[in-house]
Amino acid sequence: MRNSNTKYLVKKIGLVVAKWQIDSAIDACSFAVTPNLSWTLAAYINSWAGPAILNTYQVERQPITEQVSNFAMNHEYALAKERKKASPLLEENTPEGQAARDELGQSLYDLNV
Repeated sequence: MRNSNTKYLVKKIGLVVAKWQIDSAIDACSFAVTPNLSWTLAAYINSWAGPAILNTYQVERQPITEQVSNFAMNHEYALAKERKKASPLLEENTPEGQAARDELGQSLYDLNV
């Protein structure tokens, strides 16, 4: 077994999986990344490929992973900002409460659609 590079890639797989457990949008990314890293590791361990295969993640997957991560985190920040604006009237069974629910609902709809 090629210990130093194998340990590096196993550690990278663990970090990627742990990092992408934040949000369902990011989970979709981890489902794409993890098999890619797994077959890369298998190719190297089984000598189907040389050490250069260990560098393919940066070229193939990392740019997409970063793009999805940035989008998801920016979206989460925007959702948090909207939640902070929520009216204390939301739970009241009054016309004002209904107006507050409608306003928040529309702002969340606009953010998500």
